[in-house]
Amino acid sequence: MIDKQLLLSHCQDLVLAKADDLKLAIKNTREAANNDTKSSMGDKYETSREMLQQNINQLEQQLAETNLMLFSLRSIKIKAHPLGIDMGTVVNTTLGIFFIAVSIGAINFATHSVVIISQVSPLGKLLKGKNTGDDFTLNGQVQKVLAIY
Repeated sequence: MIDKQLLLSHCQDLVLAKADDLKLAIKNTREAANNDTKSSMGDKYETSREMLQQNINQLEQQLAETNLMLFSLRSIKIKAHPLGIDMGTVVNTTLGIFFIAVSIGAINFATHSVVIISQVSPLGKLLKGKNTGDDFTLNGQVQKVLAIY
C-alpha cells in the first residue's frame, strides 16, 4: 500500500523544485538581458532584448502556474478511509495507479509507478466519486477500480 501523506509530500517537493528552477531561469535570463544592454547597439539590441523579455514573461507564467499547483497540493486533506475517489485519493485501476492531486504526470514512488493527475483531467472526471469495484469507460474500453486508498 502507498503512504498517501508521503506521496503528497513528494509531489510538493517536486513542484517546489520546479518553482526553484523557474526562479533561477528568470534570474539568469534577466542577467542576460542586462548584459546584452551593455554590449549591443541598434536593431539587433532591440530584437534580442524583446526576445529575452518574451522568455521572461513565459517563465513568469510557468512560475505562476507552478505556484497554483503548490497551493492546490497544500490544500489537500488526506483521508484515512475515503468514501469515494476525490482529491488526495490513491486509486488502483486496471490502467495503473493514480493519485488525484494536480497534473504532474508519471513518477516512481517507493516501488510503484504512480501517475499524478488532476481531478479536472478527463480521467480525473471519470474517476470522481467512484468506489472499489466500479467500472468506467476510457477511450471505448471498460476499466475497473480495483482499490482506493
